[in-house]
Formats: sequence, C-alpha cells, structure tokens
Amino acid sequence: MYVRDPVPLYRSALDQLIRDGARLAELPLPAQVTLGSADTLRRYRQQLGAENVILRRFDRACLEGGDLLTDLYRQIGQIHGQPVAPAHPVRSTNESFSAAATLWILTLNEGFERLGNTGDARQIQHRHALLERLRHAPDLKDLPKLADPPPGIRDWIRRANREDIAFLNQHAFDRTRPMEAPASDAPLPPEAEQRQAVRDWLLGQLNPGDLARVMAAALP
Repeated sequence: MYVRDPVPLYRSALDQLIRDGARLAELPLPAQVTLGSADTLRRYRQQLGAENVILRRFDRACLEGGDLLTDLYRQIGQIHGQPVAPAHPVRSTNESFSAAATLWILTLNEGFERLGNTGDARQIQHRHALLERLRHAPDLKDLPKLADPPPGIRDWIRRANREDIAFLNQHAFDRTRPMEAPASDAPLPPEAEQRQAVRDWLLGQLNPGDLARVMAAALP
C-alpha cells in the first residue's frame, strides 16, 4: 500500500483540479484535503493480516530508483523471492504542468464553465487541444513545477490530518521516512484566511518570463 504525504497530495490535487477547469474559489482549502489512508490501512490489516500489508511512502526519496513502478516490482520480487519486471515499458501519462502553465490555466478557468448546461462540445475540444499543446511544448519542458506551499499552509494541512499521520507513522512496516507531524495544536484559521493564503502562495510563483513562454506555446 502506497501513501502520499498530505502536503504534496494537496499540491497535486490543486494541480489536477486546475487542469480540469476549477476556479480559484472552487479549489479545496488546506484543511479540506484529508488522506483517508488510515481507514484503508486498518481495513487491510483486519482483512488480510498485519503481516501481509506493506506500507510504503509515495515519495521519490523513499521509492526504489525514485520511481513508483520500479519500487512496486521490487516489492513484488521480494515477496516472490526473485526479480520481477513489467512485460512492457510503462511511462507516466499524467505529468503535471509547469507552475507558469498551471497558473495561466487558472486564470482561463475564471471564464470557463466546467459543468455548464450548454453542452458546448466544441469549447471542450478547443480546451483539450490547448492543454495538449502546453503538455507537449518543447520550450516548456524545463520550467519549474508548482512548489510545495509555505510553512503556514503546510502546518494547516498536517493539522487536518493529525490522526492519520500518527496512525500511519506508527504502523509503517518498512524503513521509509515517517511523515512530518503538525507543528502546532492551534485551531485552524478561518476559511477566508486560508483562501487568501492559497491565493498568495500560487501567485507568488508567477514568473513573467516563464509566463511569456507559456503564452507563446498556447497559440497554435
């Protein structure tokens, strides 16, 4: 079983939702993204036996070769007592965009009706073509991805996942790094404060030069 730290999980969730058309006001707050992995682990331990459940951190620093599939096949090979490899090469199909592309798309989403009643398939097709241009643009390959949020937001996320983090750290059966616990017991701040902090974090990653490259790549 692979478990992702709630902080990169939150960043990844926002990245995916923005690609899917979410506006800023529709993005989940830091305290609203929870792991849920502890309940799954409890169920697996009860149904399969604790000795038959291997808990792994979904973190490149903890994975064999820094890759999920390499690590998975390594674990399977250890169970079978011999090396195991995939029959065919497998590559990732859901790579995140650069921070500049993600933020530019977020501004487009303010005028995009994701779940409208108009049934405008043409608009959806145009958007899909735009995202594919950005995904495959050679000039954007070296741009940085969205960075993890600042310490304040990170702690809000960890506070919202306090019980899951404690349980998962306690029952980590391998030697991968434990998850970082929250640094504070203080109540979570009001939603408006969280929303403003998320906005500041995202916009703080804007780079005019990177944004210009995204806009050039967006035009057919």
